Amino acid sequence: QPPRRCKNTKWDIRHKVWNYIEVKNLASFPRPVHNRIPNFKGALEACEKVPLLEIFTKAAVVKVDPDKPLEGVRLASLQVYCSDCLLSTADHIFKCTSSTCLVFCIVCII
Repeated sequence: QPPRRCKNTKWDIRHKVWNYIEVKNLASFPRPVHNRIPNFKGALEACEKVPLLEIFTKAAVVKVDPDKPLEGVRLASLQVYCSDCLLSTADHIFKCTSSTCLVFCIVCII
């Protein structure tokens, strides 16, 4: 948190969004949502649409942060970009048969 707060700073906007998500009960586990990228209801459905985006399918590199609401994007990245991997979505166990994508798989799963 910055020591001096001004109106409409990034921090102020984050607080407004976090408060809105909590008040409207839009958050999913983990809670509370403050001071994090919050998981929200509909996150998995939103992630399922990412592979339909042209920019995703044409990307040479995909970076996905480890936050809970992005879990579906990590899975989609594995399914699209790591065709040699066999992935169990239930327990996130994978077997990679290609040494070139092993690091990618580990980064996506974590």
